[in-house]
Amino acid sequence: MLREAAPIIVFLVAVSCVVAGLSLWLPSRGVQESPAGGESPLNVLLLGFTADRENYRSNENMVLTVTLNCSRAAENAKIHIWGLRNLQGRYWIDENRSENLLAENNELTFPFKMPTCSHCAGFEEGFYEIYVEALADNRVLDNATTSVHLAQ
Repeated sequence: MLREAAPIIVFLVAVSCVVAGLSLWLPSRGVQESPAGGESPLNVLLLGFTADRENYRSNENMVLTVTLNCSRAAENAKIHIWGLRNLQGRYWIDENRSENLLAENNELTFPFKMPTCSHCAGFEEGFYEIYVEALADNRVLDNATTSVHLAQ
């Protein structure tokens, strides 16, 4: 009887090890551990990341809007936005901002000026990616991407 149960026991132990290993390896999205002092964990989800338009011409103003939902108020949460990578591999936008977030929904706006669309300036006509991360205690809680089209 023990010989018949041995493969089942080995299988169950193996599955338990795999599940335990995955729970350590996979990050949890939008969740931060409880800080010292008994506060509830900070959960942040990026609900939206949009530009005010999809198409832009050289040197036009662009406004990016980040909408996030927080499980509780958070002081000095970091929002990092970067994107519009030029032909030399540098990002036209690379901004870090500290924000005091409220519990529930928060809408943040980020104004930027578009680059000149020319080969000499390092930007050719086309679509460009822009990224955002919400961070607390140097840990990424959530991230998102949008894209815009740049024309001359």
